[in-house]
Amino acid sequence: MKNDTRRPHNNKPTVAFCIRGIGSGAGTEIWKGITFAVKNADAHLITLYGGVLGKAQGNVIYDFIQKGNVDGVISWASSDNNEFTRYYDKFRGIPLITLSLHLPGYPSVSIDSYSGMKAAMDHLTKDHGYKKIAFIRGPEHHIYAVERFQAYLDSLKENNIPYDETLVTDFGNFRPDDGVKAYKQFIRDQKLQPGRDLEAVVGVSDQSVVAFMELAKQDGYDLPRELALTGCNYSDAAISSDPGITSVSMPFFEQGVKAVELTLDMIQGRQIPESTLLPAKLVKLQSCGCTLVGSVVRKNREGQRLSILKISAKTAEQDLLDETQQRELPQRIADRVADRIESVDINHSMIEQYSRKLVYAFCKADPAEGEREFLGALAAVLRATLRQGGRTDSWHEMLTMLSEAVGQSEARAENIIEGLQRLEKGRLIVSEYVKREYFSMYADADWRINRLRDISARMFEAGSLEQLEQVLASRIFPFGINGYFVCLYKNPVSYTFMDPLPEISTLVMGKLAEGACTSAEGVGSEFCTAMILPDALIQKIGTLNILVLPLFQQDVQIGYIILKDTPIRNHMYQMFGDLLSSSIHNINLFREIEGVKRELEKTLVLLKNKAGIISGNSRDISTRVNEISRATGESALHISEISENISRVLSITREAVTLGGKVNSLISTLRDQSLKIGSFSDVIFDIAQQTNVLSINAAIESARAGDMGRGFAIVAREIKELSRKTVVSTEDINQMIALIQESTNTTVRQLESMINIVETISDHSQTITDAIQKQSQSITSISGLLSEAAKGSDDIAREISDVARVGGDA
Repeated sequence: MKNDTRRPHNNKPTVAFCIRGIGSGAGTEIWKGITFAVKNADAHLITLYGGVLGKAQGNVIYDFIQKGNVDGVISWASSDNNEFTRYYDKFRGIPLITLSLHLPGYPSVSIDSYSGMKAAMDHLTKDHGYKKIAFIRGPEHHIYAVERFQAYLDSLKENNIPYDETLVTDFGNFRPDDGVKAYKQFIRDQKLQPGRDLEAVVGVSDQSVVAFMELAKQDGYDLPRELALTGCNYSDAAISSDPGITSVSMPFFEQGVKAVELTLDMIQGRQIPESTLLPAKLVKLQSCGCTLVGSVVRKNREGQRLSILKISAKTAEQDLLDETQQRELPQRIADRVADRIESVDINHSMIEQYSRKLVYAFCKADPAEGEREFLGALAAVLRATLRQGGRTDSWHEMLTMLSEAVGQSEARAENIIEGLQRLEKGRLIVSEYVKREYFSMYADADWRINRLRDISARMFEAGSLEQLEQVLASRIFPFGINGYFVCLYKNPVSYTFMDPLPEISTLVMGKLAEGACTSAEGVGSEFCTAMILPDALIQKIGTLNILVLPLFQQDVQIGYIILKDTPIRNHMYQMFGDLLSSSIHNINLFREIEGVKRELEKTLVLLKNKAGIISGNSRDISTRVNEISRATGESALHISEISENISRVLSITREAVTLGGKVNSLISTLRDQSLKIGSFSDVIFDIAQQTNVLSINAAIESARAGDMGRGFAIVAREIKELSRKTVVSTEDINQMIALIQESTNTTVRQLESMINIVETISDHSQTITDAIQKQSQSITSISGLLSEAAKGSDDIAREISDVARVGGDA
């Protein structure tokens, strides 16, 4: 699909507003100012709620901003100078203005928070005379927190008040817990005594100061007599507190208006300043020590608290305000009230008309007529403001400015006192309308909570997108929303900061207050996500004033919802987006479960068909296993018999080895005896030799004896013959002994070899016996296991039969 990012309408400029928080007072007022200015300029507005830049999963929807689908960008996605500012490089080529964040190469619109806090500090030090002033710090790198703390330091220095680090908290935030920590640090840990060790506490936000004040009141301290308080942002919390908290009013509404004006100038190619700074203003209520009519309470040298109010001693009849004041004051009142009125239906000229009428009525000299006309006009203005969605507490500004003007009046003292009393009654009327407004807001909030509770319960009951659409179509419009459109990404993805926007989306549901969208208008069709909505549907909507909320579950991006013409004071959008995300996630899970269920049903059918076969096979296996078990048992018996036979062979072999040893011993004895016979033969041979010699000598002697020796000669010849035969026999005996010895040695060697062989056979027989015994044991074990396996096969067959029966039931 082509990545088409055309603008919704080419004949009107489209402004994208990146907002990091909807529920905050500053975000609401800025958004309201931007909406007011875009409406007056007849332009398109796309508000992208993506959370704090670099710190939220919703950041992905900021990528809707692409050249071609928007003409200009106003960013309140981040106010810290951190590493994520490189993200804005993605918007190169598109006119971009940042709010409260200064980026090189981009114009910015900021509020002079420094001057507002400096005025508050100067009011405490110079007007009230406080010197022991503590400070509740904010975030370390937030530009407004840095400026406000610097104003605190500079005011101390200008008034020759030494800086005491024990009177300053650590870095924190803009939330109430900062005030709780500050109270614990100053009052409970450091044991500072209000009125003696600590005279005033200044906070970077009203919320922290309100939290501090509530703890002080719980501990019984008299505020502001013992301890003065000053906050910043002039929020609902400050106005509704008792006493009302003196605060620095930040012109967030005007900041939004100015940002739109400059963005449209950039779109038209006009040059604009690199930085625009709007002044913050101090609003004096009662927490600092000022009275209801605007006079200042401060300490004198003796430590007594005095009320300072300039009252003229003139006796000439004169209006409370001179002509110059009556002419100029309505314009100045309108400028101050417009910063707080926060209504897109009340413009500056209307406020100026109201102011002029009130100033004229207030200045009437006749006490009764002047009071009646002034209070009547004030009630009418308050009713109109309430009816048109403005803030009635903004008219406190008018009363404060009138009281300041009266304090400088040259009128008679009686007239001044009467005028201050008139203002006092006016404050009571404003307070009553403020209460009525807040009661209405609380009732409206309670109604919204109940509606949200109802819609959330029904959303979670929805089992499909069609059912979810029925819930939205029947319950979302009472919130004042004029249309909704839910788009889901074709391929949901996990997201980490600066990942690209999923390319393709599908419009799954949508409805305008005047009628449902049809499929021809894009429902059910796919489109390029950067287009935000299908072109045909955008043409039907007309002028865009939409809020885009991300839909995600944990880190998985699901899609987004678009709300048309959203009432800005309804702080339910983030909760609504979370509910819708969870509902869609649950529906997707339900779909997956249904798919698994269908697959299980198919599987059960297959189980039913296969279970019988498996059951039969299991029984066959059981039968065969039993047969194998029996055969194995028989083999074990045969092996046992073989083992016993080999054991008997081993015993006989061992006996043979023993007998061989005995024979070997006898042969060795025979060999020794033959050796002895040989020695005897040698002796006989020596005797025969000597006898032969003696016979020769006897023959010689018989010859000499003649006839007398003839008989001896015969004996000598016989002896000689016997000697010869003895020698010959001795030689034969020696040869026989030699043969016997040689045979004996050969027999010994062969017998030794035979004994070694028998011993080897004996060893191998032992090894074979051991192995056969182990094999017999193993076969016996196998036989037992096969028996158990046969039993298990029977069990399997029974279980599979049960599965088949369950499959059939399913």
